[in-house]
Amino acid sequence: MEPFFPIPGKPPRKVVIDRQRKLFASLSIEELLLELGINYRHPSVNQADWLPLEPFDDLEYDCRLPNEWIELGADEEGNFNPIPAQGLYKNEDGSCEWKAVLIEQYDYERAIYCGQWDMTGEYVELTRINLLFNSEDPRIFAQRVAQAHQERIYADSQIRYNFFVDNMPTDEPSELDPEQISRIIHMATASRYLKSRQNVDTT
Repeated sequence: MEPFFPIPGKPPRKVVIDRQRKLFASLSIEELLLELGINYRHPSVNQADWLPLEPFDDLEYDCRLPNEWIELGADEEGNFNPIPAQGLYKNEDGSCEWKAVLIEQYDYERAIYCGQWDMTGEYVELTRINLLFNSEDPRIFAQRVAQAHQERIYADSQIRYNFFVDNMPTDEPSELDPEQISRIIHMATASRYLKSRQNVDTT
């Protein structure tokens, strides 16, 4: 977001863009995510049980609409060049890594970016949360991914909590025996403050 006409005392637009391009290229998305506690190289053992990450993606982080990303590949002569980016590649062992990808089009019905891996030319489809364009700030994208992971963890915990509550037995639950009651009261009143008090209500 820099003016086309130079302002006295400020660097020209081309210089600012070149500096941003070099800055973005120097940042590693894997290292940024590791700092936020996300490691795609060593996924959780129960990763297959997690909810999909896409519903928790906050689109407010996006600096461009899907059609605007695709339009970046069009030059002045009307030719289209694939848009360079980094996509999350899943290995056979379940681990993931970020690899160079060339994006060619966007599927509006499925909300998926289509293209090919830069090294192999293999066709690939990626959702936005698994796609980092070279012309966007990796630091903001890392925050976007981290937030989606945190919200997924919270949603998963709420689903489990409600499941446990809904499936608790309600018919003739067993009562505590005197020994259990005595042990609970002893543990609950074992603090120094409660020991010094008399006639503590434990009902």
